[in-house]
Amino acid sequence: FMNILSNAIDALEKKMAIESFFTPWIRIRTQVNECQNAVVISITDNGPGVPPHMKQRLFDPFFTT
Repeated sequence: FMNILSNAIDALEKKMAIESFFTPWIRIRTQVNECQNAVVISITDNGPGVPPHMKQRLFDPFFTT
């Protein structure tokens, strides 16, 4: 998860440098899905997003946007 958060922070910092009134945020949510015996972790932010051609690699080790 550190790579995802690091990428989010980098993107938010770049957006802050361009937009002076931009207020960045990152939200991390956890949810228990007892029916599937699983935990769901969601990470969202208000950055520019990930380009479509990079989405397939988001969980590759050491991949950065």
